[in-house]
Amino acid sequence: YVFRDRADIRLQLYKKKRVSFQGVLQGLPPACKGVHGYDSLKSEEELPDFFVTAHKIKPEFRVKMQAVIQKHIDSAISSTVNLPEKVSVEEVERIYFLAWKLGCKGITVYREGSREGVLLTEKKKELDKKWERPRILSGKTVKLRLPQGSIYVTVNSDEEGIKEVFVNLGKSGSDEKSYSEAIGRLISRYLQQGGDVKDVIKSLKGIHGRNVTWDNGLQLLSVPDAVAKALEIILGESPVEKRASFKLGSPDHENKPVGVEVCPSCGEQSLVNESGCFTCKNCGFTKCE
Repeated sequence: YVFRDRADIRLQLYKKKRVSFQGVLQGLPPACKGVHGYDSLKSEEELPDFFVTAHKIKPEFRVKMQAVIQKHIDSAISSTVNLPEKVSVEEVERIYFLAWKLGCKGITVYREGSREGVLLTEKKKELDKKWERPRILSGKTVKLRLPQGSIYVTVNSDEEGIKEVFVNLGKSGSDEKSYSEAIGRLISRYLQQGGDVKDVIKSLKGIHGRNVTWDNGLQLLSVPDAVAKALEIILGESPVEKRASFKLGSPDHENKPVGVEVCPSCGEQSLVNESGCFTCKNCGFTKCE
């Protein structure tokens, strides 16, 4: 189909989700509306059959169309082939080789999601849907000890999972209070947009700060690291929480070096008995019998 006037161009932009349906109608000259009967359109369903969305056009048809036009043009032309997000490398290769075999001097492909704000789809719309907070949410709070003081990580969840995270550290007006609150707000915003809390844990866990501390066998490297490990505890995935309770002098576990126990302070398998006292070679914990 060859564009006949500005009306058809604007309708094509609409189908690519770059302008709204009302934007199409408002931007058309009165003469164009009357000539093609577009002034009576009320919804997308009333558009002509030849207006289709990008993903409904097979890639090889786009290439073949370009090849036909290329025969009559000396300089290179290009047409963007729109592809779904999970397109394979082999499919992209096939498109390029087909363009070359048919005599195209240039070809472009766009994979959905590779750039922001281009070719918006219904999937993108769903992700942008605002989360509506119910009046009541159930929550849990984990308290951990840091050199800066006690940090409280509170999460609120709905039926889909964690939606709110509050991080409380330090006194009101302090730097610790401000940046810890900011961490909680950013995590909450991400989760409310459909993010995965496990991705949050993966991103924050392991970040090192100036001071490293231990709390009931849990090594805390920084405030972000403490937030990640608090989330693990709430999800029931903390290795320290899963570990069975420790008793000095307990029988050796399977495959454990002889004479080495698990330290009740840092949780590492580095506690040895020296001259009647248990000493941790990792954190320095000591207890004499």
